[in-house]
Amino acid sequence: MRISETTTLLQTKITKILSLLLLVRLGLYIPVPNVDLDIFAQGQALNPMFGFARTLTGSSFLGIGSLGILPYINSSIIIQLLTSVFPSLERLQKEEGELGRQKISRYTRYLTCVWAVVLSTAIAFLLVKPVVFNWTNVLALKIIVALTTGSLLSMWFAELITEESLGNGSSMIIFINIIGSIPNSFSDFSKKLTSGSYFDTFRLVGQGLLIYFFIVFIIVLFQDAYKKLTLCRRNN
Repeated sequence: MRISETTTLLQTKITKILSLLLLVRLGLYIPVPNVDLDIFAQGQALNPMFGFARTLTGSSFLGIGSLGILPYINSSIIIQLLTSVFPSLERLQKEEGELGRQKISRYTRYLTCVWAVVLSTAIAFLLVKPVVFNWTNVLALKIIVALTTGSLLSMWFAELITEESLGNGSSMIIFINIIGSIPNSFSDFSKKLTSGSYFDTFRLVGQGLLIYFFIVFIIVLFQDAYKKLTLCRRNN
């Protein structure tokens, strides 16, 4: 009986996690108001930042979930750095137990909201404005509100996934976005292979391999790096 209950509970958790991940992916394809879905594809030729945004979100479209979990991850990193700088935050995290961790999480959410507004504003004015003809401040406000709301929903979904105790919600969302971008990446890569000469094909493959191995090398270097410190005891 206990095994059956455990199996049912596990199935419920997995179903909930998959449903939340599906909602995150659907957010990428819900269009921002008054902006064409293929705005990334149109603007990529004008602004190389569109290519970076496309890789980041795992989608060719400008949807309300395009920012995704990025502001939340950035805010978490900033809070961690500030914790080591400000003693009050460090004391809050180490000495006040669960209450302190809840306060740290609250600060992270506030910072996520602010950072999402900043990124949404940058996307609206730097990426969307150059390729939209009917640009107005009202349209900019709609884009900022839509992208910020989508980012906050992604943060909420990530926390709900983490609460199921089957993994980290942020990591799962990042993973599902990477998986979602693979078909587009392969499609673009195959088009470049078929449209270019053999020399261009080998050059493209070689550049990709060099970049891949360089990134792996940097990751391994930072992961295994350490510095030996000599501690001396000072006699009073």
